[in-house]
Amino acid sequence: MKTMKKILMSLLLVLSAVMFLPGAVQAKTKTESLSTSVKAFIKAAKKMDEKQLDKYVRDWEDYSSEDVKYALPKTYRVIKKNASKVTYKVVSKKKKGNTATVVLQVKYPKYTKAIGRMVKALEKYYEKKYGFTDAGMGMPMPNDLSQKEIEKMVSEMLDEMDTLCAGQIKKCPKSGTASKKIIVTFVKSGSRWVMKKMPKALANAMYCDLIRSAEKAEPIPVV
Repeated sequence: MKTMKKILMSLLLVLSAVMFLPGAVQAKTKTESLSTSVKAFIKAAKKMDEKQLDKYVRDWEDYSSEDVKYALPKTYRVIKKNASKVTYKVVSKKKKGNTATVVLQVKYPKYTKAIGRMVKALEKYYEKKYGFTDAGMGMPMPNDLSQKEIEKMVSEMLDEMDTLCAGQIKKCPKSGTASKKIIVTFVKSGSRWVMKKMPKALANAMYCDLIRSAEKAEPIPVV
């Protein structure tokens, strides 16, 4: 019995040593080709997959929808559904060392008036319900409310805002369809090729013209 225990302990020690030896018996991370990385980015963009996009885009925080996902989940779901309608085609790829220039032909539906419609709908709603148009700025806050009551009120307003915003984007008529060639720079990073920086034109296409729409609209009422 003692002999069996010794044998088992020896095997466990050997196994542990092998598992933690650098590169020993462990599968190496497969190196992706430029084509594979570009396809992975396109797949992530169509699904609005934040985790995957983080893997393939070094700098895109200005255009990340992560905050919208948690603050305005209904609106996020509509934006995500619209993103699935965008089509991407690789026109050309030129590689030089660890840098590559990729030209994408991106076709997307334009919801150029969506943000302007949202702003107007929110102003009307808050004016009617609360007596002011700029949520959070001119809001009469009763002095006798507890912290929990204030948090509940803010949460309810966020939910109201979310419902209105989602509805306006969903109902917004298309302003046509755009098809653009967008130049993107990829660099070799570890086992994959990653986008150096998300071009504004590509982010706008991914969001179906909502970035351009936001630039044209008045500031959105915020809580």
